Amino acid sequence: MTTATDRPNILIIMSDQHSAGMCGCYGNAIVRTPNIDRLAREGTRFDAAYTPSPVCVPARMAFMTGRRPSDIRVMENYDILASGIPTWAHHLSLAGYETALIGRMHFEGPDQNHGFEVVDSELVNWRDGHPVWHQVTSEAVPNHCYWAERPSLMHSGHGTTGVQWRDELAIEKACEYLRRKAAGGGRPFAAVAGFYMPHSPYIGRKDLFEYYRDKVQIPAETEEQLPPYLKRFYDDFRTWFDPPIPEERKRIVIAAYHALCEHSDELVGKVLDTLEKTGLAENTVVVYCSDHGDMAGHMGLWGKIVYYEDSARVPLVIRHPAAGVPGTVCPRVCNLRDLAATLCAIAGADPLTRTDARSFLPLLTHPDAPWDDYTESELCNAPIVRQKHPCTSRMIRQGPWKFWGYCIDGKHDHSLFNLAEDPCECHDLVNDERSRAIAEKLKKRLYEDWQPERLEREAMQRMADRRLFNKAMKPLTAGPPYSLPAHVETGVEIFAEST
Repeated sequence: MTTATDRPNILIIMSDQHSAGMCGCYGNAIVRTPNIDRLAREGTRFDAAYTPSPVCVPARMAFMTGRRPSDIRVMENYDILASGIPTWAHHLSLAGYETALIGRMHFEGPDQNHGFEVVDSELVNWRDGHPVWHQVTSEAVPNHCYWAERPSLMHSGHGTTGVQWRDELAIEKACEYLRRKAAGGGRPFAAVAGFYMPHSPYIGRKDLFEYYRDKVQIPAETEEQLPPYLKRFYDDFRTWFDPPIPEERKRIVIAAYHALCEHSDELVGKVLDTLEKTGLAENTVVVYCSDHGDMAGHMGLWGKIVYYEDSARVPLVIRHPAAGVPGTVCPRVCNLRDLAATLCAIAGADPLTRTDARSFLPLLTHPDAPWDDYTESELCNAPIVRQKHPCTSRMIRQGPWKFWGYCIDGKHDHSLFNLAEDPCECHDLVNDERSRAIAEKLKKRLYEDWQPERLEREAMQRMADRRLFNKAMKPLTAGPPYSLPAHVETGVEIFAEST
């Protein structure tokens, strides 16, 4: 562990549900993301970065610990990360950094720090040992609100929501933190500025929504191109959203998602501007990433939970003042778990323990450095809300190949895609005679340390435990942890009439 005083500050800007393909620097010609694009021009863009899990809490806890979701028993959003598991924030604190969390990390349970020294108490999920009211699934919550049981696609469009306002508040607080650090000096910092957008509800700011409404395109791929088992799985799961929606409604949802992506980019710009104005940019490593993506209509799917590129691949852009060549594009396959190891390497901290996560710090300078182009993602969907069947799944990406397995009600199904030849993942090669050898090789690797039936049993028990736990802890019901401005409340109410 190094004790140098001139180590760089670190700032991670993490959004929620931002698909890599929804950034200009990743080739999207419609969405406007000038600030993320600027980071890419000044730093390194990773073209094959993946989420540890295509759902929020497992992805984020794996990012914090560097470990697989199954290794830390966090495989769904109801799971709680054990406080005794060290995170990269613990490691950086031991290395002399001030660690700060401002905004979203989606920690579940009474421990809202998990190694962070500074945590904004207004923006946490739990307070005084209880879940705050807005994290409780309830029929009483309007279904166009983020915390509703059904973030309905039929209630998408334009409006002003508490989600937008909360993110703006988080970024305002993050900028205040940066100004304090610039004025006060002291230890180097490692801070996370986290926000919800562009996560559903698909309700964008009106000016942005109107800009995109006639510009977006409805994906040509449909559910008919899904492998049969995956279509059955999604038909089961999507009752949480909506029945099939009409074509014009798809355009509205996609336009709203574009609007949310641009709004998120504006928040990134505020942070970058603050770094420049305070002089911190000269010695601050900036990371932009998201926990997972969003299908946004590709293959007829919405949200996440699957392993198609739109859901599983994430934007990852890093600007390091002392490493790398501006404008570098790194094609190597990596994971947000590897980012955790990389943060430790940048800080000169001791490596993460009990993990195979790898630091890709050398790739910032030498994208062709030795590296195994391999990664994984995994999930266990317990039968929550209206979902009838539990499902445990895992994906591996090796070179151009993507292989995944699903275990639904004890039945195992698999798919194989060659992303170099089929980037839209429309042609499943798992039964193609010419691909038999690679399919068998990847299937063997998939199951080397994956026991889906056991993981499913454990997940079902944790879900039952969490239900009892929630009843005992009783959510805070005295009111929200903050008061929404009148224009936000009005915007939410008016929205139900908008299209």
